[in-house]
Amino acid sequence: MSAQPAFNGPWGNGPRPTKEQIDRWTDKNSAKCLEYVKRHAERDEEIRKKKPVVMAELGAYTGYIFAARAREMVEIAGLVNQVTVYVGAFSEQYQVLRGKIVDLYFIDHEKTVYLSDLKLIIGSQTLAPGSVIAADNVVRPGAPDYLEFIENNPQFSTERHTINCGRDGLLLPDLSIATFLG
Repeated sequence: MSAQPAFNGPWGNGPRPTKEQIDRWTDKNSAKCLEYVKRHAERDEEIRKKKPVVMAELGAYTGYIFAARAREMVEIAGLVNQVTVYVGAFSEQYQVLRGKIVDLYFIDHEKTVYLSDLKLIIGSQTLAPGSVIAADNVVRPGAPDYLEFIENNPQFSTERHTINCGRDGLLLPDLSIATFLG
């Protein structure tokens, strides 16, 4: 089964116009909740601050169809020579990063494997002082073992960003930002 294009219209001309077009499409065609906006603003700010040369995202929504969408967005943005989409568990894919320094990891996938994937990241020798690991949804639905480990690990300086979580509007420290100290 092939994925149908998710968006129609004038695309391309680089990542910024593509992101702006996606945002316009989302505003017009779906109810973008405050949680989504805040989370992505916080994440985007971390990316702007870090200016990563190499960035790895663990989790691209869900499933093979969305992987096709991710590849489509990479192509539309004109980044096929800069971005590679891998499909499968990080534990089966992380070896491709060996020998590289990853400036920023963004973890947003199955919460039960946040900690095991963090340990793979640490053991992979892809971190350098200043590398950032951003992890979403650490309180709700939650990754308590991940938080316990990273917040008590002397190799990291950590902070949490408070996010409006879900329909009930709870404010929770749900986005973890950890900077590798070495």
